[in-house]
Amino acid sequence: MSGDFAPPPDVGDVAGLPHTEIDALFHGPPWTPREEFVGDVEPSLHTFFTDQEHIVRWSIKTRNTYREGVPALASSHPHLVIVRLRSAAEVERWLAGPLCDSVTG
Repeated sequence: MSGDFAPPPDVGDVAGLPHTEIDALFHGPPWTPREEFVGDVEPSLHTFFTDQEHIVRWSIKTRNTYREGVPALASSHPHLVIVRLRSAAEVERWLAGPLCDSVTG
């Protein structure tokens, strides 16, 4: 695993939306997806102590980023539907149920 998050392609299939790489949004043009290759793994955990931008450090540092922002957004825009998915099973249920229902009418 690379540590990058790619949304399941099923979301775009269900909603009829094009796939967008999150890295492309962050890096902007002319970024292009890198080729997938075997053995794409995060470095060993000891780099957590030496790499200031280690993925685990980043996740700890940013874990509360939306703690206040999402409730504020939901409060100021009550028409928005906020979906929090915490497991693969929840994603599958959401794809097959609420998401599918919302785009098929």
